[in-house]
Amino acid sequence: MAAPDDRISVYASQAEIPWHGARASISPRFDTSAPGSLQRREATSGALLWQLDVPDWAHARIATTPAVGVVAYAERSLSITSSARCGETPPASGLLAFDLHSGKPLWHQRYAGGGLPFPLLHAGEVYVGGGDRAIHALSLHDGHQTGCIGMGAPVDLATALLDDQGRLFLGDTDPARLLRIDPLTRAVLWMAELPEAVTTSPRARPAVEAERVAMSLVVQDAGAASVSLCLLGFDAASGERVWEVALGAHDASHPPALAAPLADNERFYAISARGELVVIDALEGRERQRLTLGDPALAAASLERIGEHLVVTAPGGNVQVVPLALLA
Repeated sequence: MAAPDDRISVYASQAEIPWHGARASISPRFDTSAPGSLQRREATSGALLWQLDVPDWAHARIATTPAVGVVAYAERSLSITSSARCGETPPASGLLAFDLHSGKPLWHQRYAGGGLPFPLLHAGEVYVGGGDRAIHALSLHDGHQTGCIGMGAPVDLATALLDDQGRLFLGDTDPARLLRIDPLTRAVLWMAELPEAVTTSPRARPAVEAERVAMSLVVQDAGAASVSLCLLGFDAASGERVWEVALGAHDASHPPALAAPLADNERFYAISARGELVVIDALEGRERQRLTLGDPALAAASLERIGEHLVVTAPGGNVQVVPLALLA
């Protein structure tokens, strides 16, 4: 069953989209709900495929290749009050690699960077970053460290982009800037400064299309009662800022979380402060279309292309499906 091709459909969750299950069968489905256990289940039926004993973690992030999975985790700890009283250290973090098909553990490494590392996988390596102001590269084969990139500030690779060409783009926080890093040589190829009036650290993952890197930001002028949402475009090769698209204003007392832009077919898709879907020419930064979705909460939505549809998921779970045929 296909969604209508001439209107926007609204669902309470992605599970209610009639054709959404067809995509789920190609993606690994993991279950981390049982303490001390990682399970992989069949995507459609939920049948257990394998189970792996793991540390008792509080939070976990999983990245996969067609053959290997890597889970980054932060262990469960005592309450903050108890920890402070006993002088305990923050919860430990680690990385665990496993065979995606059998669940067999391949290697396990403790992570000294602090916080919950976010794994990025490329060309046989795992990249993680955390509170120790560095990006670490580890061998996907056996977990030994192959390199380190000093960053000068805490790193969260959850908002980094490592594309299929091996280009790593990272929004740094102190100062606010966008960097392109060569993971193989560990060199910073360029650094683009972001506007001084950025009110929050970059929280949304950049997107790359047609040799342009796009990044969502919240900007506030001194003394202003509102903040402005914008999408900045940079040349992927040089880091030069080449265009800016205004996405509207928002009450400064409740600045929104940022939706990462979506790159597809020489276009960027972004959500405005008023909950509009904005279609932007990737190369020139020219606005092609604004489509009213009618929900300002969508400013923090996630965007995803599934087949010939754009799926917009709000933080509360509300989902709007936009046929690409409606978009310029």
